[in-house]
Amino acid sequence: ASLSEVLHQPRPSADELRRLPRHDESAKVLYGAPAGRAAARRAVVHHTLLKADVVGILLAVLVTSLASAAWHLREGADLLVLGILLLPAWLVTSLIYRLNLLDAERADHGTANEVVRVAGALLAAVWLAAVVSGLFGPEPAPSLQELTILVVVGAALMALVRMPARALVRRHPAFRQRTIVVGANTVGRLLAEKLRRHREYGIDFIGFLDDSPDLVHATTSGDVLGPLETLEQTVQSESVDRVFITPCPARSEEVLTGAARRLERMGVQVDIVPALFELVGPRAAFHTIEGLPMIGLPPRGPSRSTAVAKRALDVTLAAGGLVVLSPLLMVVALCVRLDSPGPVLYRRELVGRGRRQFAILKFRTMRLEACRGAAYGGASAETAFLELLSDPSHGAEFHRSYKFQEDPRVTKIGALLRRTSLDELPQLWNVVRGELSLVGPRAVGVEEYDDLTFADRHAGPRPYWEFDRIRPGLTGYWQINGRSSTTYAERLWLDEMYVTSLSIRLDLLILGRTVRELFARRQAY
Repeated sequence: ASLSEVLHQPRPSADELRRLPRHDESAKVLYGAPAGRAAARRAVVHHTLLKADVVGILLAVLVTSLASAAWHLREGADLLVLGILLLPAWLVTSLIYRLNLLDAERADHGTANEVVRVAGALLAAVWLAAVVSGLFGPEPAPSLQELTILVVVGAALMALVRMPARALVRRHPAFRQRTIVVGANTVGRLLAEKLRRHREYGIDFIGFLDDSPDLVHATTSGDVLGPLETLEQTVQSESVDRVFITPCPARSEEVLTGAARRLERMGVQVDIVPALFELVGPRAAFHTIEGLPMIGLPPRGPSRSTAVAKRALDVTLAAGGLVVLSPLLMVVALCVRLDSPGPVLYRRELVGRGRRQFAILKFRTMRLEACRGAAYGGASAETAFLELLSDPSHGAEFHRSYKFQEDPRVTKIGALLRRTSLDELPQLWNVVRGELSLVGPRAVGVEEYDDLTFADRHAGPRPYWEFDRIRPGLTGYWQINGRSSTTYAERLWLDEMYVTSLSIRLDLLILGRTVRELFARRQAY
């Protein structure tokens, strides 16, 4: 069988793998060994994204040619020669920037993570193609305006075409990775839950390896496959492609290091959760001192220049968003008014930077008599809320996440607004006023603020003081890492990771991934 034929075959089960005929070398290479399956995974990612890149480049050249003709930027030959030269130049720069290799290595890598890299690789490719075109191509050479349009339009179009291409890749049978986690402790089970929750990662979690006798022999769920000594056998028998190693007190570092090295030699993708993972935010950087690897933690809080740039970004995008989305805002307001009697907007008192209170704006999603607050449902709303909490299942859910997945107080149009997050669009006005930021920690209510603590497993409960320094956000780091499926403690931890790693680049990444989450509508209620 050819490589293409094998790649498009359904992924065989572990029992089918053991029954593969010895003469079927192509299937044995691709499915019988982790290294072969990793090669197949990289191939399908590279080929699919490369095709998407070609489409994006050709569309960018076409748009640039039309813009050049409409604005009379040049006379004479079109940009066909530049477009032809740009394709091989892109192939070179995309390899240098490793644009098509990270999907197979990083579980949650997405288009939003690589927008800056795509723009940089395209800029280098356009520069290289323009130099060659200027030296050997026909006159006139591309103008600076045309090259600028090509880079800007091309980066946007390539990001757009890469999103559906990446979604297609992650559904391909060759991309899916059977995965085990070393360590069935709290960290390991938290990781496993996140893997189960995100099927779009292409990771199929099959179980744990753990040396604890109680877990190995007494478990009834069947998710502990055995002790660490059976690692290699489990990898082979279960056709494992990826192994996550969590901090495992029952085993020494030497044993875990040896296991990781053996897995690497087998071609298995290895991911290691650091022991102090609570401190390692998205801006933590790896460096070395004479070969000894270090994780550098950035200073807490933004610099003055970052704070100024962040505020400028907030005002520009929020004001522009209010103008562009004004027709949608009017339609939503009309739907809210027709769906149930009462005001269109709901105001709730929250705590912002410097412990200042402000009224956050949202489209009303509940019946008026169920909206908490003296200006809305008043005492009847509080009674309805206490009745919900008195139900054991609802009470446990609210204690875990401060939300109800099935809330009988929500109207029909309100449920739709919550699933699509359209109810939060009026908060753009709070951003313009300086009460919110586009990206920041989760805003909290007045009654919640006094009891707000961060549960640190090393230092115990401590005040979550960052709210005194950073504006709360319309979206944030926790919204792109689980949304409503995260526990209350996880949200606080993810918010602290954002505060300690704040940067404009991280804000842009969160905004990009927020758009993806809104379209996916996962865990939104």
